[in-house]
Amino acid sequence: MADQHENWLKEFSELRKAAEEVLRNRITHFSNPSAWSSEEDALRALHELSVHQIELEMQNEELKR
Repeated sequence: MADQHENWLKEFSELRKAAEEVLRNRITHFSNPSAWSSEEDALRALHELSVHQIELEMQNEELKR
């Protein structure tokens, strides 16, 4: 049981590091409005972030169960 818990913590840690790296890259890109060639790009970014938020909420609910 302890091994399973340690494996879960390791996987969570690795996932968190990967997510933080993705976030750093996105912040760099999205914080530069000149990188957006149009309003469509901004709307696409908003959609992408909204989808990720929903995915995280769903994962959080799964973890709570």
